[in-house]
Amino acid sequence: MVYTKTQKLGRDLLGDIFKHSKDRGGIMLECLGMPGSAKTAFILSGLCYVLEHWHEDLCFFSEVVGAPIQSFKIQQKPYNQKVHLMVQEGSGIIFRNRETGEIVDLHPTYFKDYEDCYQKAKKEFCNTVFFKKFKTEKLVNCNIDRIYWTDFIAHLNTKIGWTWVFIDEMSDLCPYGAPNPIWQSNANFGKICHDLRKCNTSLWYNTQYKSDIDPRVRSKLQARVFMPGTVVDSNTRVYQSLIDNLEEDEKEGNQCVISIAGKFGKIRVTDVFNPVGGFYYDSLYKEG
Repeated sequence: MVYTKTQKLGRDLLGDIFKHSKDRGGIMLECLGMPGSAKTAFILSGLCYVLEHWHEDLCFFSEVVGAPIQSFKIQQKPYNQKVHLMVQEGSGIIFRNRETGEIVDLHPTYFKDYEDCYQKAKKEFCNTVFFKKFKTEKLVNCNIDRIYWTDFIAHLNTKIGWTWVFIDEMSDLCPYGAPNPIWQSNANFGKICHDLRKCNTSLWYNTQYKSDIDPRVRSKLQARVFMPGTVVDSNTRVYQSLIDNLEEDEKEGNQCVISIAGKFGKIRVTDVFNPVGGFYYDSLYKEG
């Protein structure tokens, strides 16, 4: 196959992301895209690559509570990767077959706190983690289910070795415009993200719009991926017409643009992730 200059640069940039470089360290990557643009597939594809090539690294995945569990899809052929389900004690997290509505026991590993979670995490597995529900009297009728991930990532920064964190729908963790205590949490998380690279922690996440994420967090980004339909901003050299002409193909996969340090190129998401067994499981909080 003959690649254009833009396609070759895209492949080179993508390859650099996965290297263990002591000079660069970890990398913080954002994948922007509309629903159905394959942004979750891109995250899962990166996760599979790490599991296949870096057996001594630890991988963690953050799911949306109340939605189908996305990380389970990597268990299917041809990926055949392993998922280790982890649930915090007292969180009330339960699992359900979305086809039948039946509550099922998926035999998760239970942990007490951040260190216990880290110690029980498994190498060569996708460690899919569910923390307890965050509640505050200052946010009436508003529970940010996944805010504890920001503290957990800070905990990972204290560890030796290479760690990868993949987050589906980042806006749940650090939404833009949220009142306190979320606003202060976002400020703290921005400082945490500043040190990810030095601590050999890579953070990949996806979201629909850049405005969903607190800018104090986004300002620490090193790499961005633009899926079809994305609206670019003035903080990138990627031009809108390039995004508007990306190919969308159900068989060949969607094209996207990857941008790092002012350089950008085209790549294609060829991996397809379907529900294992043809149906989904989801997570939810047990009532009461």
